[in-house]
Amino acid sequence: MQSFIETQNIAHFKLLLKTETHPDKRKILQQLLAEENAKHIARVEAERAQNRCRSTPARAHKLDISDQKTPASSTKEGRN
Repeated sequence: MQSFIETQNIAHFKLLLKTETHPDKRKILQQLLAEENAKHIARVEAERAQNRCRSTPARAHKLDISDQKTPASSTKEGRN
C-alpha cells in the first residue's frame, strides 16, 4: 500500500512541475519530489534486503555419517 501512495505522490509532483511557473512553488515541488523519491528508494531497498535474508536459508552444517565408515568399523570389516 505504501508503495502505491509513494508512486502516486511522485507522479503527482511531476505533473504539477510540468505546469507550475512560479519559482518558489516549483522549488517546493522539487523538494517534495526529491523527498518522496528518496523515501521510496529507501523503502524498496530495505524490502529487497529483507527478502534476500528470507530467501537465503540458514545452513546448518551437519555431518551425515550414516554412509561413512568409522575407523573402528573398517578395521573390523577387514578382519572378517
